[in-house]
Amino acid sequence: MRRKQMRRKVGKSLHMKPMNKPKRILLFLTAMLMLAPLAACSDGEPQQTTSGTAEHSVSAPASTPDEPKTDSSDTTPVTTPEITEPPVTTTFVQSSGRDAQDADKTPIDTGAVIVIGNSAMEHYYGVDSVLESYAGTVSSIKAQLPDVNVYAMFCPSAVEFCAPEKFQAGTRSQKRAMDVIYAALENGAVGVDTWSELSQHTTEYLYFRTDHHWTQRGAYYAYVAFCKAAGLTPHALSEYETGVVENFVGTMSIYAKDYADRFYNNPDSVEYFRPINPSTMTVYTSPSMTNGGSRSVVASQESADKMARSAKYSMFIAGDNPISHIVSDTVKNGRVCIVTKESYGNALVPFLTDHFEEIYVIDPRQFNADGKPSLNLISFAKEHGATDIVCVNAAVLLPGINQYLKKMI
Repeated sequence: MRRKQMRRKVGKSLHMKPMNKPKRILLFLTAMLMLAPLAACSDGEPQQTTSGTAEHSVSAPASTPDEPKTDSSDTTPVTTPEITEPPVTTTFVQSSGRDAQDADKTPIDTGAVIVIGNSAMEHYYGVDSVLESYAGTVSSIKAQLPDVNVYAMFCPSAVEFCAPEKFQAGTRSQKRAMDVIYAALENGAVGVDTWSELSQHTTEYLYFRTDHHWTQRGAYYAYVAFCKAAGLTPHALSEYETGVVENFVGTMSIYAKDYADRFYNNPDSVEYFRPINPSTMTVYTSPSMTNGGSRSVVASQESADKMARSAKYSMFIAGDNPISHIVSDTVKNGRVCIVTKESYGNALVPFLTDHFEEIYVIDPRQFNADGKPSLNLISFAKEHGATDIVCVNAAVLLPGINQYLKKMI
C-alpha cells in the first residue's frame, strides 16, 4: 500500500448562505448574492494538488458502507436550548463546489443537524447557566489544586465557522459562549482562546464534512492557542511528519440519514501530524492502572488505512479509553499533564506530547457511574504529581461533560 507523505495547506471552498425558508422563491436572487467562502468545513470533494495540477479523488463505494459507531454520551446531536509556515510546493485543497446545483447548496435544517451540500453539522445553543456552571467546575479544580496550572479549553464546532451567519446569532454564537465561560473562571484558572486562533484559519480544512469532530489541523490551532496561554512555544506545522488517510465517513451519515449518499459519495480525508518526540502510550480501564495495553499515539498509515470507514478518527490516541498514560522518550522536564476530554481531545493530545514528560488522558464519561469505576480527579492529580490540567471540551458536548467532571471532584 502506497504511503502518502506530504505537507499541505488547504484551499478555499464555498458554502452558500441560506435562503429564508418562508420566502424561498421570492428571495432566490437575494440569496445568490449572499454566497461567501466558508472553507473550514469544505463542501467539495477533496483534491490533492502539486503546483495546483494533480487531482486526487475517491470513488463511491460499490456496496453499502459501514455505518459509524456512536457513543451516545459523545455524539448525540443537540437540538435545543499561528504559526507562520514556510512556503511548500504541495498543498491539500478542497474544491469550491461552484458547479453544484443551487438546491444542493441551500442549508437544510433537519432539526438535529444542518446539511449544506456535502457537509453536515450540529446546531449549537449556549445557555448561560450551563456555561457558568462549567466555569465553576474548572474553577473548583483550581481551588483544590492551587499549585497546578488549570486550563479550560472550549472547542468550537463546525457550525461556528462553516454555516451562514444566522447560525451564529445570539445564543448560537460559540464566541459568546466561550467569553461567558472565561469571564466566570476564578481562582486563577485560565481560559484558552481557541476561537480567535481558529477564526484566523477558516480557509483551511478544520472540520470534517461527514463527522462531528474537528480535523487534526483544526486541533493544531487549538494547540497553538494553548501554547500561548501556557507560555509554551508551539511547533510549526512544517516540522511534523504528516500524511493523509482516505475514505472516512463519520456520524453525519447517521444524523442525516436522508442525505447519507452525499457523504458516502464525497468522503472525508483524515490528515495527521506525527509528534516530533517519540513516546509510549498505555491504555487502562481503571484508575489502578493495571493490565494495560500498548497503543500508538498516532496510528501508522497502514493501520489507519485498514480501519473501518467509520472508525478512522480513532487513529488518534486509539480513540476513547478510560485512562491513557503517555511517557515521552525524550522530553525530560518534570512536567506532568492531565487532560480531561471527550473525543475532541483525541486529535489534540498528540501535539501536547512534545511539551510534557508524562500525560494522563482521562475520559470523565468512563467513571463514577453505574457499573463503572470511581475516580477522584483531585486525588489522582496529587498521586501522580500533576503540574498541569487541561479540560478539553467540545461546545456541543459541554453540558453533559460538565456533569461528568463534577462527579470527579
